[in-house]
Amino acid sequence: MNNPLLLIMCFSAGVFFQAFLLSGRRIFLLGMLIGGLAVAAFFKPFDSDAGLKLFVVFLSFAFLFAFSFREEILPVITDKLLLSFHTVFLYIFFSFYYQDNVINRAVTVGLMLATLIVLYIAFAHPKLSYWSKLFLYSWSLALVVCIGVSQFSFSYALIFFDPQGWTSMSLLDSFVTGMAFLYLAIHCYYLWALLPIPYKGQLWEDRLKEWQEFSALMVKRYDDRPHSHLESILIIVLQGGALLLNYRFHLLSPGMAVCLSVILPVGLAACNAPGSLRFVPMKNPAGRR
Repeated sequence: MNNPLLLIMCFSAGVFFQAFLLSGRRIFLLGMLIGGLAVAAFFKPFDSDAGLKLFVVFLSFAFLFAFSFREEILPVITDKLLLSFHTVFLYIFFSFYYQDNVINRAVTVGLMLATLIVLYIAFAHPKLSYWSKLFLYSWSLALVVCIGVSQFSFSYALIFFDPQGWTSMSLLDSFVTGMAFLYLAIHCYYLWALLPIPYKGQLWEDRLKEWQEFSALMVKRYDDRPHSHLESILIIVLQGGALLLNYRFHLLSPGMAVCLSVILPVGLAACNAPGSLRFVPMKNPAGRR
């Protein structure tokens, strides 16, 4: 059994390494990493109160990081990436959550309608309005969060509250969990930021102005230029077909199938920079069209 303090230090390293991958701010992140390790050493979270405080520190950092570097780390979304996310989400729903009852059948009908809409956008390339782009971008963020939540083991976060219960977690597990934690927290923050609700003591006018600026940035990050139909067909045939075969014959565990299925869209995105899944900096967001 690893020392809980070592596990939290690895978790901290994972959080800040993910931040480094997203922003590339070496000096900033080096200082934050040292500060995070110092915080971990200071709290020595062997009790639930100190562990909760440290968890709040990481969560606060994730939200602050997401806000401060939103122009750099907001991903570019395309119709083919939206199709890929939606395909994986369908697989997750039927593999992990579907049961034969009225509610799930109603949800299935809704998902099928959403599938038709995504397919129409991927192949017809309609002219999208401002609000359509904002909705599709928000939907893609929600899909990423759902996919990530399905893969993230929340039992790992128990080290902050019950370190004695961690008998099988390795240092590598803790490091990867820290990376996943930051990635999920960032996307959750962006979804939460889309709610035009003022913070405590904030005026409605100020919050509305912030919301308009943030939503405009998201709309600019939705690339609706027509892309090759071949890429959409490959996603349906290769990614969708592989997931369907695995659902039918259980060749791999559902979790492993989801992890492997993200390789295809990442590979396709790498072939077309404007539709990249990577987090790209926006040098001059105000001047882009």
